[in-house]
Amino acid sequence: MKITGVFGYKRGCASTLIRLGTKLLINQPIEYKYTPSHTAILIDDTWIIESTFLTGVHIMPYTKWKESYTELYQVVIKEPAEHPLDVALEMWGKPYDFLALLYFLFKLIFTKLCKTPMPAFNPFESDNKFFCVEVVGRVAGITNYSLMTPLELFKKLEEEKYGKMD
Repeated sequence: MKITGVFGYKRGCASTLIRLGTKLLINQPIEYKYTPSHTAILIDDTWIIESTFLTGVHIMPYTKWKESYTELYQVVIKEPAEHPLDVALEMWGKPYDFLALLYFLFKLIFTKLCKTPMPAFNPFESDNKFFCVEVVGRVAGITNYSLMTPLELFKKLEEEKYGKMD
């Protein structure tokens, strides 16, 4: 089974804000047009498992996902969780994790303005609610994923696949 992280964006206010926030607050040397606002799990190049504001965690055909999103990157997940499909299906139907996302955004802005480091963990992260990075992070077996933007998660997965990137 091939497990891939896909990264992209779609037109809309929320996506634009996430992309701008990532570009302005994270200080990544990447052009805005290459900054993702969303991530999802792609199973065998056929099925997408993702979490969105309105639907929470759901499964859809990859072809349908590509109708809504501009895909920027794909990373084959080298060493996913022990049973990645079971992990993904365990999240299916769970609601979106608004509180954890709001905390993340608040801390991101606060740490930038006050020039302090990001906290080590997100105390509002829930085992029963997920935003997009949490779905991919959990399936990929990444720790402390709830304090990453989609771009940071992409870079983390790339680093694991190819070694430390400059």
